[in-house]
Amino acid sequence: FIVEGYFDVISLHKVGIKNAVASMGTSLTENQAKLVKRYSATPILMFDGDGAGRKATLRSARTFYSLGVEPLIVELPKGEDPDSMVREKESSLKELLAFPQDFINWVVEKLKSLNEVEKIPFL
Repeated sequence: FIVEGYFDVISLHKVGIKNAVASMGTSLTENQAKLVKRYSATPILMFDGDGAGRKATLRSARTFYSLGVEPLIVELPKGEDPDSMVREKESSLKELLAFPQDFINWVVEKLKSLNEVEKIPFL
């Protein structure tokens, strides 16, 4: 699991999810992606449930695709992050983690739900 920050990693670790790393912000670098690729054929992106998290998911997925890796996506509810989900909605988080989406399906579903202005980052 790739998340934004170290509090997210710590919280996930507390509930038994020990294979999480943080990009330390919303900009996953190519070097970080190469390192993750060494250890996981299918990384799972789980950024915050806001516009910045959605944009980070797109950028990070592009980075992985450039390396020949298709990431999976766990989309968190609006306004949530992994840390808050662990603290307040752990069972809901575990349900989301059980069924990550493949990137292409995630993009299609996102595009269906967004208005024309919100779709611009996807184009």
